[in-house]
Amino acid sequence: MTKRILVGVLAFALIALFFATTSAFAYETYANNGSGGCVTCHLTFQNQGALHDLHVGGSQMTSTCGLCHYTSFGSPHTDASSTDPNHGCNGCHMGEGLRKAHAVDHGITSCTTSCHTSDGTPPPETTLPAYYGRSDVNLTQPCAIGRNNGGEDYSGDGKGLDNDGDGFYDYNDTDCAGVETAERSWGVIKSRFTRP
Repeated sequence: MTKRILVGVLAFALIALFFATTSAFAYETYANNGSGGCVTCHLTFQNQGALHDLHVGGSQMTSTCGLCHYTSFGSPHTDASSTDPNHGCNGCHMGEGLRKAHAVDHGITSCTTSCHTSDGTPPPETTLPAYYGRSDVNLTQPCAIGRNNGGEDYSGDGKGLDNDGDGFYDYNDTDCAGVETAERSWGVIKSRFTRP
């Protein structure tokens, strides 16, 4: 009888451990292996749709598929790629700031209330994401809006990205107050900004 109880408790513990650890990998990929993920709201990435087209191509953000994908046609990974084992989508969209921006700008709080409950303060808008400034990425300036100046507005909405999730985009963010619009050279940018 005691053996049965012990086996039952052990089986329950293993099942509980399985479910606890699988939730830690939430939104590992854009489509989260067919069970939600970023695709739930950002539908136009699918089948190389409009959102995908904003990211890739010679005059877009990059033409290097391996920055986001492990394979040419696989779902983009949020935190790894065939080019960089530590970066995928998060090479441009920094986690803490992205999750805070979803909450502040769009009222989507599921990221910070379910999985990422211990997020700290995101780095300031001036922080260079890991992929900015790469020779195969056209983004160089987190405070710039204009895409021809290394800025982040590829959708044409005049905003760019809210990298730190404070509700202010690019030059409208107080973090960017000391950055002159004309200061676009990579040397100036590197001297003013930090990497996470």
